[in-house]
Amino acid sequence: MKAIKIPIRNLAIPGFSINPILHILLCAAVMMSLPLRLSAEINPDTVQVHWLGDHAPLLEQGVSWGVPWTSGIVSKDQAFVLTAADGKTMPLQTWPLAYWPDGTVKWLGCATVAGPMNKGPMKLSPGRSKAVSGAIRISETGEGIEVNTGALICRIPDRGGNLIGEMLVGGKTVAQDGHLECSLEKTTRETGLITRRVESFRSEVRKVTVELAGPVHTVVRIDGVHK
Repeated sequence: MKAIKIPIRNLAIPGFSINPILHILLCAAVMMSLPLRLSAEINPDTVQVHWLGDHAPLLEQGVSWGVPWTSGIVSKDQAFVLTAADGKTMPLQTWPLAYWPDGTVKWLGCATVAGPMNKGPMKLSPGRSKAVSGAIRISETGEGIEVNTGALICRIPDRGGNLIGEMLVGGKTVAQDGHLECSLEKTTRETGLITRRVESFRSEVRKVTVELAGPVHTVVRIDGVHK
């Protein structure tokens, strides 16, 4: 099994603080962000969610997006329901991203799992969603954090040089030892002679934090340095 190497170029300092990196959008399938557009209905607290170009994803996968709200519309503890075009309730996780001065929600983060059957538009409206089946499970081990989507297990060590210790699908290891590599090139010119010196650095994890844990969407922050 070969190690995963993620090259990082044009870094001025040998350090990193990783937040959206491995913004491990681990859903019940491989996760990716897809283009969405929003339109308001007559009700100020209800929004229609459309695919850009009206093209639903070809495979069922995790999708995340943000919704802006007018001041005074959405309270910080407001729950929402996401409904497909056929009236069926879709899995949904929401979390506030920003607030207005009056304490109401300004930006709301949303995540669901959608596939080719979800042509849209989808409706985001106040209400309480049902419990998500096959929810993401997060556990802390003696060596770090394990994220289990049911389809994928990702083990993230809390120390050492690897950001990803191991990924398993169906109990079989599909990737391991994922780390960052940085090359810092210094060029000097003297009497017509050009000298290039390349210094290599590798990631060193100092701290791992679960910033957001939910049934559909999980964010793991990895802090460390290059050394």
